[in-house]
Amino acid sequence: MPKLELRPYQTAAIDGLYQYWADGRGDNPLIVVPTGGGKSLIIGKLIEDALSFPGTRVLMLTHVAELIEQNAKELVGLLPGVDLGFYSASLGQKRLDRQVTFAGIQSIHDRAFDMVPAPDLVLIDEAHLVPKNTTTRYGKFLDDLRTCNPDVKVVGLTATPYRLDSGYLHKGKDAIFDGIAYDIPVGMLMDQGFLSPLVSKGAKAKIDLTNVGMRGGEFIESQLATAASDPELVKATVAEIVHFGQDRKSWLVFASGVNHAEMIKEEMAVHGIDAEVITGADNKTDRRDRIADFKAMRLRCLINIGVLTAGFTHPATDLVAMVRATASAGLYVQIAGRGTRLAPGKADCLLLDFGGNVERHGF
Repeated sequence: MPKLELRPYQTAAIDGLYQYWADGRGDNPLIVVPTGGGKSLIIGKLIEDALSFPGTRVLMLTHVAELIEQNAKELVGLLPGVDLGFYSASLGQKRLDRQVTFAGIQSIHDRAFDMVPAPDLVLIDEAHLVPKNTTTRYGKFLDDLRTCNPDVKVVGLTATPYRLDSGYLHKGKDAIFDGIAYDIPVGMLMDQGFLSPLVSKGAKAKIDLTNVGMRGGEFIESQLATAASDPELVKATVAEIVHFGQDRKSWLVFASGVNHAEMIKEEMAVHGIDAEVITGADNKTDRRDRIADFKAMRLRCLINIGVLTAGFTHPATDLVAMVRATASAGLYVQIAGRGTRLAPGKADCLLLDFGGNVERHGF
């Protein structure tokens, strides 16, 4: 098996995790890795280290079938021949007899006692999506695993170690995680050339939030969609995207609602721009085909409504348009992070902000 070549900060993250455990600070820490920071290599190294101990079992846990598949593909590329299986209804495979299991929480949440022997290491990807309350599926499942194996270690990986509804993932009596083992600064990775710089521009065509209320600390979706869908505002919005994106190849747009996204698509067509919309209601084939066209550069503009905020990878993305507002710092960082990966010929990524998000959350 080839030896994994890690960047210095990736090695530091793994060393930080082992030191966290050695110091007795807890069993369930977070590793904070900026989007595009090479999380898959860190995961691969952790799994490689774990499997060097005979009989060790590893569980890779997440929430979306596409992420399970993507993470498994990356691991096989890093560790050819790894004994890997899936437990996911969406992927059509449910097996618990492999040394490394990639699973969806929706499928495996009530099967902890069927994992014999129980996992020794649980890795949770996109850990910011884990509800903080320990009575949720994640919390109850991990409690069951601890009954089976009191020594199990749980590691969460995320670019944003906080949630809008409950704050930091590792603070409070109900927290699943107990600390941050290592936090890789995004600015450092940009300065060192490991991430693409972001440049931002406040838009002239801003969404008027005067009549948009708040619920649960976030803007009310229906009211935000109504405010953003003013026809003249949509025309001005698209005109700005087309103007500032004329020398950019791959535009990712975050819209405020389904009707709003379709309006943006129609206006893009007026300017001769090929654009498609993906939503949470799409069937898997349509969504996969549109994403494939975008990644293959057959489609210049992909518009989505909250679908591509986590786990979506397209390094060539050089323009991100936030045609929505959010009060969530985590969501803001996740959206901006879609443009931070390096790609040939890409000098930076332009963040066009139509919702006052940069002013709200900072640079």
